[in-house]
Amino acid sequence: MFQPIPRFPAIDRDIALVVGVEVSNQQVQDIIKGFSLVNRITIFDVYTGGQLPLGKKSLAYRITFQS
Repeated sequence: MFQPIPRFPAIDRDIALVVGVEVSNQQVQDIIKGFSLVNRITIFDVYTGGQLPLGKKSLAYRITFQS
């Protein structure tokens, strides 16, 4: 099926969010997907420990934006 070439190219950005351990990946993705320019979102890292406070975790995402 033919699809026209997008006027604006897609752009990928990596972002890490520190959230409580009770917050699920799906909850975060649902919020991010609510933004109109988000085309795709992929989680690539979950981190706990180290210098993060007790009860916190870091979720890292690659987000593709496109108009």
